[in-house]
Amino acid sequence: LHGHNYVVELHLEARQLNQVRFVADYGELEWFKRFIDTTFDHKNLNEVMAGLVGESTTPESLALYFFTVAKARWPEVIACRVSETENTWAEFRV
Repeated sequence: LHGHNYVVELHLEARQLNQVRFVADYGELEWFKRFIDTTFDHKNLNEVMAGLVGESTTPESLALYFFTVAKARWPEVIACRVSETENTWAEFRV
């Protein structure tokens, strides 16, 4: 086994801002960071993903999985990008 470091980005979009002039408050998005930290950080992704949906651990599969989780919570989510380096990433987008 070997390890990877990933960066996960959510992209949100709205036709208009909410009452406090945000698409989404960063405080609301903190849930997503905690979810990733507690579920995935320093864990064997093969075991974690098999336990969740039986998916592979490619960046493409991770982007789709994270997109699905985030979209269920925030309808404004339009994309999720999982980066292995500054120059390599996979993105799932509606």
